[in-house]
Amino acid sequence: MLRTQIEDENEFMVIRTKEHIEKVWSAVKSNFDKYWFSMIERNSGADKLKELEEKFRVIRKQVKDIDVIRPLFIEKLRDYDNEASIYRKFFNKDYLEEFQDHDPNGFKRALKSDCPIIRDAVNSRREALQEWQYKFNKLTTGQEFLDIFRNLLDFAEDYVTIHKEQSFGKLDDLESYGLDQLDDEPEYRIEGVIGSGIKSCVLYYLYPRCFPRLNRGSMYGLYFLSGKDHFGLGSRTSEFLMIYDRTIITDKNIKMDHNYWYPYGLLTLYAMRLYRLIDDKAKSMNLALESDFRFVYVICLFDEIWQKHEELINTMMCVGEMDF
Repeated sequence: MLRTQIEDENEFMVIRTKEHIEKVWSAVKSNFDKYWFSMIERNSGADKLKELEEKFRVIRKQVKDIDVIRPLFIEKLRDYDNEASIYRKFFNKDYLEEFQDHDPNGFKRALKSDCPIIRDAVNSRREALQEWQYKFNKLTTGQEFLDIFRNLLDFAEDYVTIHKEQSFGKLDDLESYGLDQLDDEPEYRIEGVIGSGIKSCVLYYLYPRCFPRLNRGSMYGLYFLSGKDHFGLGSRTSEFLMIYDRTIITDKNIKMDHNYWYPYGLLTLYAMRLYRLIDDKAKSMNLALESDFRFVYVICLFDEIWQKHEELINTMMCVGEMDF
């Protein structure tokens, strides 16, 4: 999508239509195997083994896919659990109520020191985050942050209670997820400060069964899985990208970042379908996945896509041309 046309809601309406969704999914599904097997090959050490084979004329032992995927998933789940423990300790209702009762404005200081995604953004020297840092530090109170995250926790608790796994795992149309309010309702956002990236990060680390992350990894993952196509959008650009066409400098690339305004429910639909493909692959090798951590497995796939295209992604984000 084009940054200059972001206020035109037409494309956001188009990408939500069933016809468009099925076109995108058809492309994603057709490219899935390529990245699945790339993930297996990358983590099998096949390149190193091939090098040793050529150097010492040894015969490589055939490695089974399950012997690659199982330890990979175990490692990713372990890493996830270590990071999630920080968010679970911080974002719980009792802890937030203590701030509400005794020091609402102190919650802002706690966010800056104890919440990893906020701490990293506050301390970043990236030029692109200067406006965000100003709004965070100067224009938003601790009470406002406290209100937003208390509302978010209430929403998440109700959502996971209502959406039991037996039915949630079968949802397959956009409306069924009921997540539009997280994008649209003012009680769940602070304009220019708390958006989908931060909210989805918190939700993901609390309830990975129901909530995927919306970040560069997921958006670039879907961009490449969809074959980089625009599927007929009027801007002739991918819905998963945000293209900064406002200022064009002739001797520099146009920045193509992830679409941080992407509908969260739509991301959830695609991520759920990807999980089902991953689960089918796992079942074919007699490996049982845990649906309580479904979107952690999807992140594994997105990580592979990022590694495979990292050089191109850096070019698209203009890394090296400006401070990012």
